[in-house]
Amino acid sequence: MSQFQGFTITSDGLKLVQDTLQNNTTLTLNVARLTDDPDLLTMSVDSIRALSTLPVKTTNLDFETRMSRTTDNQIEVDAMITNQNVKQNYTFTGLGIVFQQAGKEDVLFAVAPATVATKVDAFVGDNSYTLDLTIK
Repeated sequence: MSQFQGFTITSDGLKLVQDTLQNNTTLTLNVARLTDDPDLLTMSVDSIRALSTLPVKTTNLDFETRMSRTTDNQIEVDAMITNQNVKQNYTFTGLGIVFQQAGKEDVLFAVAPATVATKVDAFVGDNSYTLDLTIK
């Protein structure tokens, strides 16, 4: 089981949240995406914050989500991510969360580097796993 260094909200993600809170618009968790970029394991917080896309090969994951506004200035996102659409074994180094604001393009909201490169097994019907996470 992988562990993550913690989510860093990207600059674009912060702008998205500020706009969403100020304009009371809808924000949708669009995709959870794994990346196999080896540089992500040692990337600085400032470098992660500056990302607008996840580098190198990515794999989209299925997920279920619940989002709530906890205060006027805070959104909490709970997500359960599964490997059910992974067709071949995959090694990842980080997880990106992509949001979409109504009528606008996808935004890389936050990135969590893994502590070590981690293998995800292809789903074959009896090896399902889930990752539960909360972003505040």
